Parts: sequence; structure tokens; C-alpha cells
Amino acid sequence: MTQIFFPSTSDIERQKTYCYVNNSAKVVIAKINGLKNRDCERVIFPSERFLFLANDDCELEIHQQTEVGIIKDTIACCKLKVTK
Repeated sequence: MTQIFFPSTSDIERQKTYCYVNNSAKVVIAKINGLKNRDCERVIFPSERFLFLANDDCELEIHQQTEVGIIKDTIACCKLKVTK
């Protein structure tokens, strides 16, 4: 299954399409940082894709529960850019 997030169109000329794929065996929470006047958090299941519009300067935080607690990984959106 694929989830899609399209924020408001106020900054649409700078926004590009990005894709995160949850390659882990666990459910993760994805949060986009850096969007103007907008928040986005999504639950992403194993093997699920998350497509979203953002700017290159935004970051995607991935939160995952482990045996020792919750770990956070931060990925620059420019590394997740969808190419044609």
C-alpha cells in the first residue's frame, strides 16, 4: 500500500515529490520537518511506501520502537527525491 501527502499549494513551485519505503520489519512513525504552516506525521507499515511533497531543505524523521526504547533517524528529503 502507498500513502500520499500533498501539503497546501502556497509553496508549490519549490516542492518536489519524495518517497520513503519502510524496509524494516516493524511499524515506524514518519514526521516531515520544515514544512511551512503544516505538520505531517504518518504511521508506515513494513514494506509500505510514503509519497509526499516537500522542499529539499525539509527532513523526514523516522521513529521506531526497539527493545531498548524509541530510536529516531533523520533523513534529508533531498536523498528521497523521486526521479523520472
